[in-house]
Amino acid sequence: LHTGRRCRGGATLINDRWAVTAASFVEKAEESSLVLYGGLTDGRTTNNPHVSNVTVMESERIIIHPGYSRDTGHAERTNFDNDIALIRFSSRVNFGPNLLPICLPEVNRGMVENEQGTVSGWGMTESTVNPKKLVTSRVLKHAQIGVYPLEQCEITPNLETTGKRMVFTNNMFCAGAPGRDSCQKDSGGPFVTPLLSLNGGPYYLTGIVSWGPPCDQRMYKGYYTKVENYVDWIKETINKIETF
Repeated sequence: LHTGRRCRGGATLINDRWAVTAASFVEKAEESSLVLYGGLTDGRTTNNPHVSNVTVMESERIIIHPGYSRDTGHAERTNFDNDIALIRFSSRVNFGPNLLPICLPEVNRGMVENEQGTVSGWGMTESTVNPKKLVTSRVLKHAQIGVYPLEQCEITPNLETTGKRMVFTNNMFCAGAPGRDSCQKDSGGPFVTPLLSLNGGPYYLTGIVSWGPPCDQRMYKGYYTKVENYVDWIKETINKIETF
């Protein structure tokens, strides 16, 4: 997902007209400025006219959750509560083998400690030349990570600039694994359960990549929006607009 500011993040299709992403990623974007590339796994092929399995989707509307506090720019943010937004596309999407919508989770399904899922995105990754250096990935990456205990998620980091502690709420969970985590530019992307496999499914959008300390400092613990808390809002918002 690209914004008009040339920022990169992620979003997840939930039907042929709507996608879900993080409010923190799109809050400053113009409603018609988003471009989502569906079915793309290699970023080096976006300008190749012979690549037919990539679907380009353009936004016409962005709806940010009313409980999300927008960035004022006056101070570094400490609270990413309600970090979720909906994107409506300018036209309906044609699904195919490489482009399908995901299921929404059941309301109040509950997060299970050590539940395994898959996080994916185009964000920062270790350089193959210098493992200590982070570079923007040119291919779609994915990783198997697990949900951490609530007590571990509640131990949030302090901002380096102000020393203020980051806020953790019931609308979030944290997840990771040794050597594996989401990173910058993965924002808005999916945490999917159960684990992706060749014969698995159905798959559910359990989390949305939201926030975390810098990747080289976070000890493989990222924070995610708990989608189960927003299923009613998602359905009500879409139904209200589509039946208007």
